[in-house]
Amino acid sequence: MSRAMRKSLRRTNWRSMRQNQRRWGRRLVLKCLCVVPCVLCAHDTAVCPAPREGSPKCRTRFTFRRPTREGAASILCDGDGVLRVSFNHDEVGLTQPIAGSGPFPLCRGYPTKWNLDTGNDGDEETRCSEADVNGWRVLRFRRRVGHGKHCYKRVQEAVFDWDFKAKRGKKSMGIVSTFQPTTLRHKVLGDCDPSGYTPRTPRRRLLATFTELRLPRPLRSVFVANPVHTAYEVKDSKCIPKCLVSASAYATCKGHLLAGEERATVIWRRDSGDVEVEIVSFSRSAPSLAGKLIWPLIGSMQKSFFLAGSSIWTTLPKDEMIL
Repeated sequence: MSRAMRKSLRRTNWRSMRQNQRRWGRRLVLKCLCVVPCVLCAHDTAVCPAPREGSPKCRTRFTFRRPTREGAASILCDGDGVLRVSFNHDEVGLTQPIAGSGPFPLCRGYPTKWNLDTGNDGDEETRCSEADVNGWRVLRFRRRVGHGKHCYKRVQEAVFDWDFKAKRGKKSMGIVSTFQPTTLRHKVLGDCDPSGYTPRTPRRRLLATFTELRLPRPLRSVFVANPVHTAYEVKDSKCIPKCLVSASAYATCKGHLLAGEERATVIWRRDSGDVEVEIVSFSRSAPSLAGKLIWPLIGSMQKSFFLAGSSIWTTLPKDEMIL
């Protein structure tokens, strides 16, 4: 190999190494920007003053522990006792399903139909769409998951339970319910729907949504755990003709870095037998400084989380669902 060729090869290798360093540097900066504004939310009882007995508080936490049903409450909450839940926005219940002309229910908070059909975001099974509605970022994910009444009942139970864990690439994420006793200080919008159903008391209460942040080695992965609380349940509504519709939703609690509500809906179309699921999310920044700093950085993380949630239903009833 001539001297000129060796020199050219060294120059190419050096350029490639610098590009990789810049790429990893940008990733590290983004992850640090997600973590640094929330240092005060870290799960460290030595930093947080002990609350009065019987008045626990919850907020977003960063922890090295993977949240579980048994341990999620101890991660989210400062202390024991009945948690008095306050939501961090005044439009709780805006996703309650109401009848519309389309194949899926509309939302009570915004009953007019909006165009959300913008593609599938690289997932061949799930249709994903996005829009801005009155200051909310609205994400919608739709997926056909199977066929038949048995499939509908199995997915309905999973929607009401809210427990799921999934992996998107190397990151794990999910939702776990807790055993924390709670009382609600907010009223959910609307008592019943014109189509005749009355929202039920949800079987779950305080939930923890979590996402893994994988940091460069040798650093350990960090889990971001966020407090949310179920808002309502709807079982076997007939708000869509010739269909049965069940849904459950949770809203963000005070202490969460975002504000909003998510609804999971399962629909059994009795004429064709198809079973479909839909996830609708309304979100915006929480009023806190940390929430405003985090908000521009989490768009792709939100989409990954909801794609994981919409795809997890396909693993439930193996005998009747599409795999």
